[in-house]
Amino acid sequence: MGGPTLRSEVFPVRTWLLFSLLTFASGHALAEPSFGQLVGVEDDFLTYRCSEQSSGKWECNFTQTSMSLKVKPENLEQEVAKRVATAADQLNGSDELDEFCPVVVPMMKASIEAMRLIASGNDEAATAILEKLPAEALSEFDVDEFRRQAANSDPREIDDISKQTETFVSLCEERSIDALEAMIRLEVQKEARTCKLFVNEWSDTFEKVSDTRWVISNGGPRGECGIVRLDRFECQDRFLCDFVSEKRVLNAEAEPISGIPCSGLEEDEFRYSYDGDGVYLQCEIMSQF
Repeated sequence: MGGPTLRSEVFPVRTWLLFSLLTFASGHALAEPSFGQLVGVEDDFLTYRCSEQSSGKWECNFTQTSMSLKVKPENLEQEVAKRVATAADQLNGSDELDEFCPVVVPMMKASIEAMRLIASGNDEAATAILEKLPAEALSEFDVDEFRRQAANSDPREIDDISKQTETFVSLCEERSIDALEAMIRLEVQKEARTCKLFVNEWSDTFEKVSDTRWVISNGGPRGECGIVRLDRFECQDRFLCDFVSEKRVLNAEAEPISGIPCSGLEEDEFRYSYDGDGVYLQCEIMSQF
């Protein structure tokens, strides 16, 4: 089902001014959803591009991009406590670390030291370290690919990997709840500065209902919940259009999936508008996963 779930680049100020001046100079109002790059109320970006069809309706293609922190800073302590409890239960009475640590720790120590050397340009010293790895480890280890990735890695990434390696080694050596918490805390802290990227694409058809408004022409109702979509463009003379995503649930009593009633579906209005100030994010790292 189409429509935004929750953000394209912000429309640059100079581009917007140029667009406005050209529209003004053309001598007529261009109040139609041709193309635009907008920002939503939840700091997600929306790009749309529309073309008029022979029926007089407009076919519009949308790309929505949103970025959100994997872990919100205010939830950090709660997330750490939850993961520590789960990991402690899994490791309690398990001999997994006894089997895993003796094999993995030497390889991890050698790898991170070699990575630092390669990043600093000391490839010869890094090779000497890697060659000391056990034969069974080297058989599963692509040294050339490791060199390539290490040489192209951001210093901040190497620093993160180094710290994560150190906490895992400490867990293997100490086997304590404090060491387990330190390792998990570092992981959650990284997620609290990592934004997850989400891209959603869809197409819809719109028809003109007034000089400044286009509404979706295939809005429903759909499904057992009787969902009616009220998506629309609201345009102003000589300026770009706003896009509004909205829906109504006509059959709120239905429960097409057990335990998930239609009454729980969102009916809020989400407005996408031009915003020349940009969006402030708390991301240091971008991830697709």
